Amino acid sequence: MSKKKKKKEQVSNTPLELEKPYKILWIDESGLFVLVHDEVAKGTIVRYTNVSFGDVAETGNVPVSFTADILDNPQELQFESDDNNSDGDEYLGNLITTVVMDSMYEENGMISITGSDTDGENRNPDSE
Repeated sequence: MSKKKKKKEQVSNTPLELEKPYKILWIDESGLFVLVHDEVAKGTIVRYTNVSFGDVAETGNVPVSFTADILDNPQELQFESDDNNSDGDEYLGNLITTVVMDSMYEENGMISITGSDTDGENRNPDSE
């Protein structure tokens, strides 16, 4: 008589969602601290302050303004230059936009969004 072997079900260790190219380290009164995981700037730590978004342009783009301090830069990337480094600004702008947009759609997002919506209603959770 032959013995039957039970098949073990394979369990994937792959997360259901793709890993984000960043991790929010913490948020406090001094800023939003982000650790970058992508290939371009892996290991870079950025502190964002004074982040604000403008109205949607005719092109569909949303202008963003921010202050960014590079706290750790193991890839030794040039984010700053004397002639207004647009590539560095664009990278940092895209990163903060991604972080904020992701947080808006997460159930337990770490970032609270305040300001006005398109109807002019106040979105600040502390006001009526």
